[in-house]
Amino acid sequence: MAQRPFLETSDIHIDRLALDGDGVGRLAGPGSHAGEAAFIPYTLPDEDVRCRQLYQKKNHSRWVPMTILKPSPSRVHPKCPYHFQPGRSEAPCGGCNWQHMPCL
Repeated sequence: MAQRPFLETSDIHIDRLALDGDGVGRLAGPGSHAGEAAFIPYTLPDEDVRCRQLYQKKNHSRWVPMTILKPSPSRVHPKCPYHFQPGRSEAPCGGCNWQHMPCL
């Protein structure tokens, strides 16, 4: 089944990280997709993020962050100038997706 592109935006609270490092939140509000999982790359737990929807599947959706409304205290500034930054118009390099996370 082909993925339909959407241009919807939403504010999503990030609850945890998925195994691949994407932030995971739940869609809020009324509608048929309320409570479904939303996967947002370049985010951290406890962040509030304004996102643009990339696609919707049967029981989850994928989003891209536009603005970090409330950053996590754990967020660090990426050392690489080509790393993804919400709201920046240039395309990110895509080589290292976790530079916004602290090393533990």
